[in-house]
Amino acid sequence: MHSPSLPLFALLSIPAIAGGAVVAAIAVPILIHLLFRQRVQIVEWAAMRFLSVAKKKSQRRIDKWLLLATRILVVLLPLLGMIAATSWAEPLWQKIKPGAAETIANAQRTHHILVLDQSLSMSAKADERSRWEVAVEKAEAAIRNANPGDGFTLLALGNQVLPVVPGPSNDLEKVVAELRALKITHGTADFSSGLAAINDVLSRSPKSYPRRQVMLFTDLQTVAWGGLLPKPETPTPELWTKLVARGDLAIVDCAKDEIENTAITALSLYDPLPLVNDTATVTAIVQHFGKTPRQRVRLELLLGRPPEPGTEGSLVAVEQQVIDLPANEATPVRFTLSETARFRTAGMHAIQIRIVEPDDLPADDSRALTVEVRDGLPCVLVNGKASSTPLQRAAESLSDAIAPGGKSRPGHPGRPRVISLEEFTDATVSDLSNVDCVFLCDVPTFTPSQIARLDAVLKRGGGVVFGLGPNAAANAEHYNRVLFADGTGLLPAKLGSVVATTGSDDPGFRLVADDLAFRQPPLAPEFQEANARGGLTSVPFSKYVKLELPQGKGRRILSFVPVEAKNEGKPEPAVVEWTRHRGRVVVFTSTFNREWNDWSILPTYPVFAGELLRFAA
Repeated sequence: MHSPSLPLFALLSIPAIAGGAVVAAIAVPILIHLLFRQRVQIVEWAAMRFLSVAKKKSQRRIDKWLLLATRILVVLLPLLGMIAATSWAEPLWQKIKPGAAETIANAQRTHHILVLDQSLSMSAKADERSRWEVAVEKAEAAIRNANPGDGFTLLALGNQVLPVVPGPSNDLEKVVAELRALKITHGTADFSSGLAAINDVLSRSPKSYPRRQVMLFTDLQTVAWGGLLPKPETPTPELWTKLVARGDLAIVDCAKDEIENTAITALSLYDPLPLVNDTATVTAIVQHFGKTPRQRVRLELLLGRPPEPGTEGSLVAVEQQVIDLPANEATPVRFTLSETARFRTAGMHAIQIRIVEPDDLPADDSRALTVEVRDGLPCVLVNGKASSTPLQRAAESLSDAIAPGGKSRPGHPGRPRVISLEEFTDATVSDLSNVDCVFLCDVPTFTPSQIARLDAVLKRGGGVVFGLGPNAAANAEHYNRVLFADGTGLLPAKLGSVVATTGSDDPGFRLVADDLAFRQPPLAPEFQEANARGGLTSVPFSKYVKLELPQGKGRRILSFVPVEAKNEGKPEPAVVEWTRHRGRVVVFTSTFNREWNDWSILPTYPVFAGELLRFAA
């Protein structure tokens, strides 16, 4: 029975046999060289004897040594190559070049598409490392461990898809540098757009890469992934079928465990136009994302100046609240600035609300906003009706309501300036560049230059308020042509006919509004209580201009209805607002003076006038 013979490579794994093979590889060529060397007899020739004998001997000697070396290397080099791959030769290689053994794979060239989830939840920490750090580390490892010749595309997935390295790039160090430079965003990731972008990259992948692989590094948040993952009972979405057909897909979960997170999801100031020494209410929306409620969560309100460039700024804690949070529900928390915490100076102010005891996702434990605090609201009132009696002028009652006796009221720091029609025509006299709001009180007509100046006020975020009356009604066609302009002008609606009482026994019209309008500015918060609402809705009006408001254009704040129930019909617009450019246009279909109503002598008039100014500005 014959024992199986070992192949040559297996025999060389034995050091003694390998050493003997090396000796044989050197000795055998030498022996052959000695046995079969060329025997030459030199015949001396008198004429050449002294010229070439030395050269021939030297050349013949060199040729012999080169021939011998060639014979030895032909046998020795393949043998040494086989010995170098044996296990007993590895210690020698480690002395020459320390490190892990390198291999060359025969795999096809691969186009790697690396996609990193940049959503805020990736900043959650576990074992002192964030999910984002884990994702970057794993992505870098995938780059380092790729085969030579592979190409890379790097996509960052936030609220939009950012092609960081469009690729495919073979410069690994460049791809790694771009990867390390990525940062987390303060938002969610749009995976729907991300999958579409991945499919687009796969469809344009060069044919020089026979294999394509997508690696998506994410924490698999339900909020982002819930509507995109395939479900057994429904067909697989087309995005997934295309992606899987075009390349391999690997989703790398970078979240170690599910965490319960408490976040401040929104922060707002009730009054968008805060004023010096005025009451301000800050509202934060706090939500606990978890299966169990969280008890006794401390929230802290901080105020201060926003930081200057290159500085950190400073915020001071002014109030704390302790609240209980139900599971997976949004809870509003309101802070009302006390007398000692109100804004004392005009300018930019910073407001921040934070959770005192942070959780594993600290990035959403606080939220801040910057607001501009004003010390007054400059406004211009264009008087459309001149009169020797002040209260018969179109703008006088409104001016006195905004600033009685020419002085600002507490909480309503309006700074009105009344100008005539002639002054309104002269742009140098009636400069509107530093005005927050323009009130047009029964102005009969407008020039193109005046309309352009009003439009400029709206473009920089100011307000324009139209108060109608006899002059405006008499020039309704002019208003419709140059101010409504087929829906492209300043007015949101056409002016119609004048609606008036039928006689002395007709009590006229009153104001009404729905509950939603009472919960929004300019009616909120001053007209929240029943008594205030009653005072507003009992004001008598004798005339107003009918407004032909297109469906879906503008918002109706107040409406007119007949006082007598027997005459009650469809409510007609009384106060309408709509947004134009960055500003707001308001139309009041009656007069600001006592010509068509008695509102200006009632207590609700100055309250509404002040709120309307703040709202429009």
